Amino acid sequence: MGRRSDIKPLPSLARLSELLSYDPDSGVLIWKWLPATSRSNIGFNNRCAGKVAGTIGKTGYLVVGIGKSYYLAHRVIWK
Repeated sequence: MGRRSDIKPLPSLARLSELLSYDPDSGVLIWKWLPATSRSNIGFNNRCAGKVAGTIGKTGYLVVGIGKSYYLAHRVIWK
């Protein structure tokens, strides 16, 4: 990560709410089930839905991959 201007804008709150749920007691992000309206949603549900979101990135921070981008988990939670 570099300067503040290098940080990619987060997806909309609506999009984040569609994809993730947050448990404030444990501090964990969980992938939500997506409607089974497409093969990609079905594949996502089989791989991710109901599981803890995120992985430790190169910088040592927890990151969450959404689409083709990675976002710092604490920024996702804050939004």
